[in-house]
Formats: sequence, structure tokens, C-alpha cells
Amino acid sequence: MDVLTAASTATDITDILAFILLYILMITVAIFVIHLILAFVIYRDAERRGMNGAIWAILIIMLPFVFYFFGIILYLIALLVVIIIYAIARSNTDGFRRCAEYAGGKCKRYK
Repeated sequence: MDVLTAASTATDITDILAFILLYILMITVAIFVIHLILAFVIYRDAERRGMNGAIWAILIIMLPFVFYFFGIILYLIALLVVIIIYAIARSNTDGFRRCAEYAGGKCKRYK
């Protein structure tokens, strides 16, 4: 193997590693953005139902950090469990606590 071939191979490996690291970074950022959006949606929904939205949002945001060492499978299972628990908890509230005129579009609070 001559010097040019060795240099070319080292550059190819460096390019491949850079691509892999960039790909991992993009996936990490995408997962973080999805969590922020999900936390915001759950926060707003919980607040509308009279629940503590901050606790639910913090729980959703903290899940990646808590389950980081357990792997992606356990993390996804935990995320699904939290979403199911939230869905059950929110179904126990009295709807959006809508006023009687909501169906007619006269309610000022829920427009």
C-alpha cells in the first residue's frame, strides 16, 4: 500500500465517521424537538382540563434523561405508558369545562 492509497483510505473513513456523527446528531435533535412539541401539546391540554400541565410537560421532557441508560425500547415503552396514563387521567376530568353556550359559539372563554 503506498502513501496516496493510505491517505485516501483515511479520508474516506473520516468522511464516513463524520456522516455517522452528523446523522446521530440530526436524530437526537429531531427526538428533542418532538418531545418539546409533545410536552407543549400535553401542557396546553392539561391546563384546559384543569390539571397541572407543568407536571405532565416536565414528565414528558425528562423521560429521555431518565431512561437514557436503559435503551430505546424501554424508553419508548415508558413514553407510551405516560401517554396512556395521561389519556386516562384526562378522561376523568369534566371535558373542557365548557360553558353551556359553547355549542352555539357564544362562549367567550373557549373561542
